Amino acid sequence: MKISVAVRTKFHAFQLAQQLHERGMLHQLYTSFYGRFLNKDNSKGFTIPKKQVKTNFFTAFLFYQLQTENLAAFRFFGNWVAKQLQDEQAIVTFPMIALPILQKAKTLQIKTFITQGSAHDLVHYQLLKNGYEAAELPTQHLDKIFNPQRLEQTALEYEMADYIQVPSRFVAQSFIEQGISEKKLLYAPFGVDLRLFQRQEIVLPKVFRLIYIGNLSVLKGVHLLLEAFTKLKLPRAELYLIGNFSKEIKPFCAKYAQKNIHYINPLPQAALNEYLSKSSVFTINSLQDGFSQVVPQAMACGLPVICTQNVGSSDLITNNETGFVIPIQDLQTLQEKICYFYENPKEILRMGKAAKEKVEQGYRWNHYGDKIAEFYRQIL
Repeated sequence: MKISVAVRTKFHAFQLAQQLHERGMLHQLYTSFYGRFLNKDNSKGFTIPKKQVKTNFFTAFLFYQLQTENLAAFRFFGNWVAKQLQDEQAIVTFPMIALPILQKAKTLQIKTFITQGSAHDLVHYQLLKNGYEAAELPTQHLDKIFNPQRLEQTALEYEMADYIQVPSRFVAQSFIEQGISEKKLLYAPFGVDLRLFQRQEIVLPKVFRLIYIGNLSVLKGVHLLLEAFTKLKLPRAELYLIGNFSKEIKPFCAKYAQKNIHYINPLPQAALNEYLSKSSVFTINSLQDGFSQVVPQAMACGLPVICTQNVGSSDLITNNETGFVIPIQDLQTLQEKICYFYENPKEILRMGKAAKEKVEQGYRWNHYGDKIAEFYRQIL
């Protein structure tokens, strides 16, 4: 088979390309850069041969150095990929760069797949706007990001693609609600690299340590997590927040400042494994999160998880077995589940062990690769 992958930066596309390469199915990876650029190496852990990678360093400069995020830049990259297409059987790409790729692929009778890491664009926008309004924050910048041109383009891309790959039932349902046929959706949860995330023996720390990893933002529900933890006033408890600050979250950090809340800048994955392995419970309180790969990473380190129903990797969580799934923006239930684990350390050990076993048995990256490869075989 000849299946190509096109991605403007990295996302989960490098993992997809790696899985296809290992199965002899990868034709080309089209991306901005693969290897070293601006003292950063994004190819560590991947073995995709350079001859199967085509890069555009101008777009690497746009996306990584200038951090350009607009439809013109996305279209430029998409047009470049479209010109490279020749004898692929299929092309897998992402929303906002997809339109020129899909148009060219149709003329060449190449099967087209969009891989979606978040909810349907319109649902994503609505959830964010509702969350910002509930937090009494301005929403003008959201209206600018999710402008009519973007929403019109992504809707057209969803319609034009032969298939849409989704990592979770939450994402799938967001498309079904917008009128996309379920037959067009290919459900394949992302995986975890157990070479990077592992814990031989689950031992509880001396203090109750709640941990979150990801962007510190309203989208991720960090403002509610800060409020919940602060108001509980648990003795011998700590909250660790690891990630980049967004502007809108800083006032909440100041409002709920206390000594047992620790902020840490983003860390390489090897260091994340260490922090996870020294924690009690992982929590993610997102308004919208297509999957959140840090959930299976935390589970691989033996942590039970508290997450919202709009975190796609809630598919991995069975209530009272590997953690708890709660409604979005539900402060009371979040506090209840934190207290449950705080008061029941044996349950942390029991659910943490079950979480670790679950990802080992069914949520490695090769499990994702097997599932997505089978879809391609059936379709092609």
